[in-house]
Amino acid sequence: MMGLTPRDQRQLAALVLLGMLALVMLGARWVATGVPLLFFVWNMFLAAVPVGAALLVRYLAQRTFVSQRRAWLSLALASLLWLGFFPNAPYIVTDLMHLRNSRANWLWLDVMAIGSCAAMGLYAGILSLRWMHEALLMRGTRAWLGWAFVLAASLAAGFGVFLGRFQRWNTWDILTRPGDLLAGAWSSLGEVRVLAFASLFALGIAVSYAVYTLLVGRPAASESSETSAVAEA
Repeated sequence: MMGLTPRDQRQLAALVLLGMLALVMLGARWVATGVPLLFFVWNMFLAAVPVGAALLVRYLAQRTFVSQRRAWLSLALASLLWLGFFPNAPYIVTDLMHLRNSRANWLWLDVMAIGSCAAMGLYAGILSLRWMHEALLMRGTRAWLGWAFVLAASLAAGFGVFLGRFQRWNTWDILTRPGDLLAGAWSSLGEVRVLAFASLFALGIAVSYAVYTLLVGRPAASESSETSAVAEA
């Protein structure tokens, strides 16, 4: 299914488990306090969208198209879908700020509930970034350009998280209010605090991706390369 390797299946299973853990924690918090945090469920759904989009991009990158124009158009549209939703995944980490509103007697439960949602979002972002990285390699991109893409995407995500958290822009505003969104983004680029936030957040994503790579291995340029690695192991 869409070129899923055994490693891909394990990675998706890990994402599902993290999502289930977050839902259980949110449910326990709802039962204990009587206050549902349903917006976290929506945020986790948005975090899962770039995973699906990246999987589609990688699948398209592996296919041989009769028309090169068709190939690049399909890849471009799927990549734009990923880029538009990618910041939604690590964005959940900033939801930890809601802990400041927690009651002292329920702080431990809020930490577990919100923390598990943040972990799911961060992992979803890293996983989608890995599959985009692999898609580039499958199209013949040089290794150093692949890593440059990781850094650029991390920085774009950091800026996107700033726009969402502090200026309250949403992904669909790209379509419904593109002019206002571009104006707000452009006016923010010259602010030191914006650049600092985007850079530090990008550093967090990049380091997380590097740790992920150390744990699971380098991105595979093809399914056969991973199959060979498994056989050698």
